[in-house]
Amino acid sequence: MKEYNKLIRDRVVESVEKDGRNAITRKLDTQEYTDELKKKLLEEVNELLNAHGDAIIEEMADVYEVLEHLLAVYEIKEDDLLIVKAKKAQIKGKFKKRLFLIGVVDKE
Repeated sequence: MKEYNKLIRDRVVESVEKDGRNAITRKLDTQEYTDELKKKLLEEVNELLNAHGDAIIEEMADVYEVLEHLLAVYEIKEDDLLIVKAKKAQIKGKFKKRLFLIGVVDKE
């Protein structure tokens, strides 16, 4: 048996069974689910970092999917997230200027 030990999308079991194999799964409790979503987010972000061309949008979609489920777990409305995002943009700015901080020198 090849082990994966990771959160999977709902229809992966169907795909495995269609290939004539059996998927061994279990349902996660709320805390496990939350922890596994966070791990999945890191996995998907790493895949995005290594993506090129058309794969970039696919990986972005995966990241967004995980974020949507984290919003649900924490009972955060997408509108509330966007409000916080807008406030942070107003205070700290965005990334449009493409600024890269090399360092900070203390004033004498």
